[in-house]
Amino acid sequence: MEENDADFVLEIRNDETTRAFLHDSRCFTKNEFKEWFKTSRPWWFIVRTNDVRFGYFRTNYIEKQAHSIQIGMDIHPSFRGQGLAKPAYCMFFDVLRSNGFKNIWLEVLSHNSIAEELYKGLGFVATNKTPYKENIDSIRMELKI
Repeated sequence: MEENDADFVLEIRNDETTRAFLHDSRCFTKNEFKEWFKTSRPWWFIVRTNDVRFGYFRTNYIEKQAHSIQIGMDIHPSFRGQGLAKPAYCMFFDVLRSNGFKNIWLEVLSHNSIAEELYKGLGFVATNKTPYKENIDSIRMELKI
């Protein structure tokens, strides 16, 4: 991902149907994104099919010595439900593996059953559940690659 991907990322990130399933549901401005990008230098990836962007992977808590990384993916609303996530995750696992990662983890909110089922289908196992908001838990899921 590059700074000039801001409009695309924010179109997905600030969409209310995306924010409803994120731990941080705030909307961000383009200037806030650009400042965050410059200071954080995130290891994020735009994902494409047939040269059309449809989403992005987020990474966080990169622990090189432990070979562990937290990941997540957001898909543009117009591309959801088309079966793009699973093959994209499998290719991303190859990228992570080639960079020395062996342990992948993520957090999914309990009301996001579609994502939770996707992660189970990819081999993730729930390892922890903590209260997040009223009637919603945050579920930590892990995968060894």
